[in-house]
Amino acid sequence: MDASRSSNLAIVGAGGHASSVWAVATAAGYNTIAFVDRWNLKASLFGIQIIPSLSNIGKDCPFSVAIAVGDNSVRQRIFEELTTEFQHLVFPIIRHPSSVLEAGAHVGAGTVLMPMSIVGANTNIGRFCILNTRSSVDHDCSVSDFASLAPGATTGGRVSIGTRSAISIGSVVRHAVMIGDDVVVGAASYVNSDIIEPCVAYGTPARRIRTRKRGDAYL
Repeated sequence: MDASRSSNLAIVGAGGHASSVWAVATAAGYNTIAFVDRWNLKASLFGIQIIPSLSNIGKDCPFSVAIAVGDNSVRQRIFEELTTEFQHLVFPIIRHPSSVLEAGAHVGAGTVLMPMSIVGANTNIGRFCILNTRSSVDHDCSVSDFASLAPGATTGGRVSIGTRSAISIGSVVRHAVMIGDDVVVGAASYVNSDIIEPCVAYGTPARRIRTRKRGDAYL
């Protein structure tokens, strides 16, 4: 399969998050040629066909791929499955024109930057992350692969967020706080100290509520 860099885009997923990714991709100038979802019984979304596999796309049609699944662990699993089945896939950064990348910021492949999201100076955003609408990651932060910030989530500077961790709607992470892998911070929380072990935490200030393991549902 030839997946050379192209304005044609196949969006993997056909749920609510896929609708948002489609809107961002369209604003960024991509031409969505298909949604890919083997479990979705609808024929189309926004007038675009839903197909069960990337293999249903003709070999003479170069395209890039966006994984539009909101659950961080599921998104990683889909990435691993796709790259095992298909070679040479290209996963572009899907960036809304209103998003902001400050000086020295870096964003990894497959990450989606929703409207009015902000990546601060010298901040590193990993691969296949989601920075949702009006989320903000300030200067000198590190967000690891497959992590996500929900709408309105905000961090101070020098914050570290681990792999697959999720900062939920409207939450705030104080400067220099470290959040480990597979942590879920509940909505409207204030995180003022490190949360290292996998868990669900929420409140003001955020407190560990229960343990969790990789793959536990949270959406």
